Parts: sequence; C-alpha cells; structure tokens
Amino acid sequence: MSRKGCRCCGHCCVVCTDIQLTEEEVAGGRYRMQPRNGKGKLNSWSNKILARKEIFSTELGRPVHACFYFDPHGPNECSIYEDRPIVCRMFKCSSRNGPKIHELWQGIKEGKSEALCLEA
Repeated sequence: MSRKGCRCCGHCCVVCTDIQLTEEEVAGGRYRMQPRNGKGKLNSWSNKILARKEIFSTELGRPVHACFYFDPHGPNECSIYEDRPIVCRMFKCSSRNGPKIHELWQGIKEGKSEALCLEA
C-alpha cells in the first residue's frame, strides 16, 4: 500500500477524530459511524462522524480515543487507507495543516492539552 506523504505516525488519527463524512459516504454505509457529539441519534447525515475507539498509545503511555480504523499495533496505519473517507484523503502531512497536527500532538504529549475528542 502506498502511503505517499504519510509519516505513519498516527497523530492525525488521534488528534483529528471528529471526521465528518460526506452525505454520499453516509448514504453508502461502508464506514462505521457515530453521532458527532457522542450521544443522541444518527438522525441526519451531517450529525454523523467516523466512529472512534479507545486505544493505548505507547507514545503517550495512556489510553486515548482514535479513529475506529486506526491500527496502533502495526506501524501506526489506517486499516482502510486505500478506501478512507474523502476528508482523510484530502489531509496531507506536508500541507499547512500537518505541522499544526504535530504541534497539537506535542502539546498532548507534554500534558498541556488533551486530544480534541476524548468523549466517544
């Protein structure tokens, strides 16, 4: 599998866990979903995000919530990389958002901030 531009660090899979799916992705039903706020009903496509799960981060030394499709046991990879949602396809570590993700991760690592979406 090609991971062009991906550092395989998994930081975006933990920091960016509020992954908004498109209306077409929701209608297609191929991704596991949950309500945006972690509660309530999946009553509108715009309230659906990619599901999260709790994982143990060896880098942080504690459990965190990550994208449901993130595999922390391999080389920190997305288990659906070739078929990931459009918003994930648009994200590039080398883009202007990449450094921001790693800056947020560093803050989490240093205990200055928490992951953005801890409630699943």
